[in-house]
Amino acid sequence: MVNHIGIRSRPWLNKSNYVRRNNCSRSSINTATYMLEFQLVSFDHSGRAVRLLLKQSVVLKAVQKSQSTAKGTKQEPDFQPEFGSLMVEAIPSEPRRMIQSCLENDEAVLSMPEFPRIGAPGIYTEPALPNDGVVLQSQFMPDGLLSDYERYGTIHDNMLHRRRKRPVRVKVPIFKDTKTPWPWRESRQFPHKNEAQ
Repeated sequence: MVNHIGIRSRPWLNKSNYVRRNNCSRSSINTATYMLEFQLVSFDHSGRAVRLLLKQSVVLKAVQKSQSTAKGTKQEPDFQPEFGSLMVEAIPSEPRRMIQSCLENDEAVLSMPEFPRIGAPGIYTEPALPNDGVVLQSQFMPDGLLSDYERYGTIHDNMLHRRRKRPVRVKVPIFKDTKTPWPWRESRQFPHKNEAQ
């Protein structure tokens, strides 16, 4: 799907740049349609559970080290940190193979939009983290999900500052099933909030 959209949008980018005079196409524009986000997960086979693996910085360092030692003629993927420490962003070549080579036997890399158990009660991260962080101020997401790259911490701080210390509002519908408490009661852990975060 991503490649199809990228291939369809590439001629449009070239055509729109052709109309403008003296407009040099930058590589970030060329590759922006091809970036993929990968989530890192850990398998607990005995407990029959899958957890988010918070090893972004370890994986990125290992991948960069392996890239510098093995330069080939093939186009190398470009790896970038992502806002969450559970994610790695890459321009495809063979990113799954390269990321997987840096993980343990019971760990894997997935390309899926969202981890199904994120924010659910119980342990869903490796290492286990509580959902009571003071940085994100979220009843669903622990602070440990934030990437340890300074850029993302600064972005988060600037967003809070611009919003006068109010966190970014992301509204997600509550899907009711047999285990969902109803009527839904929001956590009042952070008193200045009036909606679930």
